[in-house]
Amino acid sequence: MPKPKALPVSKKKIKAKPIGKREIIDQATGRFVTASVYARADLMPGSVMPGPAVIVENDTATVVGKAYDASINGLGYIVLDHRTLGKNAR
Repeated sequence: MPKPKALPVSKKKIKAKPIGKREIIDQATGRFVTASVYARADLMPGSVMPGPAVIVENDTATVVGKAYDASINGLGYIVLDHRTLGKNAR
């Protein structure tokens, strides 16, 4: 199977635009928090979404906790980075 080709990722991070808001439960506190909602189809490589957030697709959703930032890498994958631990925590 051939390896997928990575798309170019802008050096400048692209702040994604939410399509709405929704209440989710923060796992750390057990309390409701307001999260931004993003449409997965609207996100391109380099897009960044700070948590709390929900990234929705036709058949699934990715919940991003408030201690994390989500981004889209060159292969189009959602990557979660813990804010205090940084990118090396993966």
